[in-house]
Amino acid sequence: MLWLLTSVAVSAHEVTPTIADLTVEDGTARLDLRLNIEAFLAGIDLDEVEDTDDTEGSDTYDAFRAMNAAALEEALAPLLERLKADR
Repeated sequence: MLWLLTSVAVSAHEVTPTIADLTVEDGTARLDLRLNIEAFLAGIDLDEVEDTDDTEGSDTYDAFRAMNAAALEEALAPLLERLKADR
């Protein structure tokens, strides 16, 4: 049982790729992205690392990971506003 808990704790800082799903239906394209938003907000380039603990932004990343959904959404709001403005 201890091994199981250890493997979960270790994998918590291993990075996962961004996954994109593109669908086209009735002339409308939809792009769905699943990404590690905490790493993105912390300024961690996941293409360059295998473990977020090995980055300069690891403390910021850990702080974002500790947030509940409402707090993370609030932290994400300024970025979403900038993206909307850039359209």
